[in-house]
Amino acid sequence: MNGVGIACGGVSVLNAIATGGFGGAIQVGLCMRAEVKVGGGLEGRSYTPWGSMDVPKPLLNAVAQVMGIRGLKVKVESSIPPASGLKSSSALASALVSAVSDALGLGLGPLEAALRAVEASRRAGLTVTGALDDHLASIEPGIHVTYNLLGRGVVLYSIKPGGCMPVVLGLRGSRRVTEVLKEGYKPLKSLYLAAVYSALRGEWLDAMRLNGLLTAAVDGVVDLVLKAYEAGAAAAGVTGKGPTLFALTRDPEPVAEAWRMEGVDVMVTRAQLGGGC
Repeated sequence: MNGVGIACGGVSVLNAIATGGFGGAIQVGLCMRAEVKVGGGLEGRSYTPWGSMDVPKPLLNAVAQVMGIRGLKVKVESSIPPASGLKSSSALASALVSAVSDALGLGLGPLEAALRAVEASRRAGLTVTGALDDHLASIEPGIHVTYNLLGRGVVLYSIKPGGCMPVVLGLRGSRRVTEVLKEGYKPLKSLYLAAVYSALRGEWLDAMRLNGLLTAAVDGVVDLVLKAYEAGAAAAGVTGKGPTLFALTRDPEPVAEAWRMEGVDVMVTRAQLGGGC
């Protein structure tokens, strides 16, 4: 039985590690395609512009367990920079779950697929908080705000304002989950919670601005974020655990040029706000 699943990367509205479990994410137009064959052993390979690598055996095993199958052979093609704060691990789990759902004819909806992907990521040790927001954003366009430390996670709201908005990404290498400097978030906890309160009021753009700037402060790159605002960004900062910078903007070129002038590698994509992209 063969199946195909597609999932996309994202940028952060809320950093769930820093906020104590409140997460928020928006889907972006960098995606991956997983082709699976159900049965046999557990093996997989992922191909990206940055090189190829084995799909982690713990994740393959976890997806097989969650989906109730014995074996899984996988080929993944991805345009998401790995280990960069752009939700590549969540997208991978979501793409695999979606592909197995396709192979088995299960017809899982976005939320159920995301919840199963969360469980697989937890079992594989690929997430600190569960990251339901990231997994849901990888499958469903729009803005997703969740609380991740209760059960499999709780969706606080998912909205689709509609359309797309350019987003500039400043690529600054990779960072594994084990390299996240959690201690750096603690002095800023009350400010991160202010971002949570904004998000819970539906003011997701304000939440994104504050969360992104705080994470940039932890990373020591506030100057680069300020340059993005000077160039007209609507929201900017560091996404996820970093180190990638993001800038949501109607006119991407001034931001891209400002970051290039600072020696930052730049990629321009779009935030997929739901419908009309």
